[in-house]
Amino acid sequence: MEPSELAQILKAHQLWLSSNGKKGKRAIGEHDFSEKDLRGAQLSKALLNNSNFTKANLRGANLKEARLARAVFRRANLQNAILQNASLVGADFTEATLTNANVQRALLRRATFYDFDRLPSFASFV
Repeated sequence: MEPSELAQILKAHQLWLSSNGKKGKRAIGEHDFSEKDLRGAQLSKALLNNSNFTKANLRGANLKEARLARAVFRRANLQNAILQNASLVGADFTEATLTNANVQRALLRRATFYDFDRLPSFASFV
């Protein structure tokens, strides 16, 4: 994904959120965000099932209520990210950094955690 395409997706989604869906465009689709800098990105309520976030920097990103089923977060930095109420069914967090990530009420069923850094104790595997 080219930097301009990433910027366009983020800007349109931010506008969609701030206008309650009246303007902009919701972030939807299977995207390759691998190795992208998404620090502090506002992607709450995005529909990004099957997207690739391998080695992406998602530090402080807001993914609250996002649908991220089967997304790949291998070696991604999710430190301080908000994943509250997100659907992460079948997601791959192999070697991911999850220090201080908020995963309250996130659906983590069948998610893969191998050699990851500190999953919060309040994580829900329902």
